[in-house]
Amino acid sequence: MKIPMPETSDWKTSCGSWEGFCKTVRKSIAKNLGSGIIKFNKMTNLEKIAYLNEIWYNLISSSDSGHKDRDCHFYISQTFSYGQKGQWTVAHHGYINHKYEETSFDTYEECQVEMINLLKNSIIEEASWYLEHYGDPDWDQHPKYGIDDLEEIITRVMLITNK
Repeated sequence: MKIPMPETSDWKTSCGSWEGFCKTVRKSIAKNLGSGIIKFNKMTNLEKIAYLNEIWYNLISSSDSGHKDRDCHFYISQTFSYGQKGQWTVAHHGYINHKYEETSFDTYEECQVEMINLLKNSIIEEASWYLEHYGDPDWDQHPKYGIDDLEEIITRVMLITNK
């Protein structure tokens, strides 16, 4: 099945042609599917959070995106108020992904799943931004990751599921 070419020339610029882009994506998916799904399905939610947090930190810490220390901190906490049973909360108070609103849950396990989703979405959004502006002289390029690396990061992150 042939995939239709997109309207923009971004993929052509970065991969030589639409077919080159498709080949790059298929190569990345094949590379990650072999061991990725099996590896990620065997991980606990805490291991997934630690893994995703490492990817997030490496993605933002090596860039000149203006990230601050608070961009590197994610929180799961339990609050006891007004004689009620404890409420679990997921929070991120960073400048990057600042639109995330603190969310409360009844269980710690629900918070872990939310944290996995928050980290996945943050990584995909940040890496996609660099891909969207890749090669554009008006925007800074990621100093550590090229287009293939960013595509691979997105693919690896998408393979991680929640329990």
